[in-house]
Amino acid sequence: MNSSNRLARGVQFRGADSARVARRAAPAGPAVSAIVLAGGRARRLGRDKAAIPVGGVRVLDRVLSVLAGLCDDIVVVGRSVWSGAPTDVRFLEDQTPGQGPLGGLWTGLGAIRHERALVVGCDMPFLTGDLLRELLARSARADATVTRTGEQVQPLLAVYDRRVRPRVEQLLASKDRSLMALLRTVEVCQVDVGVGEWAAFSINSPQDLSRARKFVRERKGGNDRGGGEAAAEEQRLGGTRRPARPRGCSMWSCLPLR
Repeated sequence: MNSSNRLARGVQFRGADSARVARRAAPAGPAVSAIVLAGGRARRLGRDKAAIPVGGVRVLDRVLSVLAGLCDDIVVVGRSVWSGAPTDVRFLEDQTPGQGPLGGLWTGLGAIRHERALVVGCDMPFLTGDLLRELLARSARADATVTRTGEQVQPLLAVYDRRVRPRVEQLLASKDRSLMALLRTVEVCQVDVGVGEWAAFSINSPQDLSRARKFVRERKGGNDRGGGEAAAEEQRLGGTRRPARPRGCSMWSCLPLR
């Protein structure tokens, strides 16, 4: 199976009226929590990222489906309710509103039940268990283990140890309240997945949304959300380039943060 098909099959494509997330048995090994940051304002996109359907499934439902196979403790920060969510997923309002992802991380780390947490955004429709398992395998000693795509570090596709929370709190009181500021001051391992890795793709703009829907149609041979609305949206955006072929998850390296 080539890498693009493997990534496409890493998420579950269900009907639009299905909001339930299937829970699979968590893998053996140290227990791990998951934090999903879902409180962003989405200024560029202009819409609620979590609720956008891709392949007939809301993006947050896709993310929760993948995390359910890895974690027995899932916290969604930034909203208090979500229709159709599993009853064991906890939804929390951000305790530091307006402080960006760093504030959401602080809230999440204060609520988790285990020492480590997978931390992801709510806008990653093609997230895979393979990528997350590799991050966990590399994260035993580092304060933070982050994904890297080429030269780009992805602090919202990472594993954080709960011991970084005091440092997060210090940064929230400073002028540089960014996740990159945190990564510059803690022990970090980078897992390089290469440029074009669709499992690390996030929706931040209308163009990104159009690319994601095009990816689904091309890989699954079907229409996304009825086809017409998505096609009209692509035409309004002026069309999109054919997505780069995603790389597989076989090439990994652990690098210090520069």
